[in-house]
Amino acid sequence: QRIFSVRDQDRHMVYLLITDNNIRFRIKSATGLIEFPLPEYDAVKDRMDPEGDLTFLRLASVKYILSDRVIDNPLLKQTAAFGDILVYEVPGALDRFRVAPYAIAVENYREAVERIADGDIDFTTTVTIEKPPMPTELPDKETDKSLSDNRVKVIRETSQKADLEVAVKQPSFLVISDLFYPGWKVRVNGKEENIYRANGAFRAVFLRPGRNFVRLWYTPSSFAAGVLISSVFLVLTATLFMVLRKKKRYVETGFK
Repeated sequence: QRIFSVRDQDRHMVYLLITDNNIRFRIKSATGLIEFPLPEYDAVKDRMDPEGDLTFLRLASVKYILSDRVIDNPLLKQTAAFGDILVYEVPGALDRFRVAPYAIAVENYREAVERIADGDIDFTTTVTIEKPPMPTELPDKETDKSLSDNRVKVIRETSQKADLEVAVKQPSFLVISDLFYPGWKVRVNGKEENIYRANGAFRAVFLRPGRNFVRLWYTPSSFAAGVLISSVFLVLTATLFMVLRKKKRYVETGFK
């Protein structure tokens, strides 16, 4: 049965608290966060408590929680039930792709998590960014809270690529509620740019004012290494072939 609209699947994700691994849903899930045993992901995952204040679930763009048990949290609203599966809605979930014109520089993911947990940051307009230097074009104070002129359009998306059109009226970050993971790259208007670690475990890309065409794609390190090894092998093979051919010709003719 359909629970989410196509538009909602582009904008948000779900969090699965289901013990039956045979159940499959054709929806984007934030539960994959627990599959990466890295400290920065663990630090965020440990705060994604459906019975807590929901801040980190909202940052991960989790709008719905699917659970096979009752969740005791007055902040959640049960919206549906399908057999033993209960559907809860997370109020205030942020979009997966959103614009933040203001940024807070942090040294590492631990500082980011602590700043987020303090609860004094408006994440509809602000993002924490790790590993400064920060872009100097960012505004240093909040002069305009209105984001009505900022637009994010998902042109196409697969598991390893996303094309977006983003219009911003001032220097801003495009914040993406997907894991910051090695191998992801980005081009903005055809030029390769940096991907920043945002909000502890997610991604952000700096954008300048105007209309920006953003392409994100994934290049596994193993694939890149395989291409390099194959290229080296071909060069060595070709070199060896030329040496053997030259040696054979020398033996046959007696001339170099």
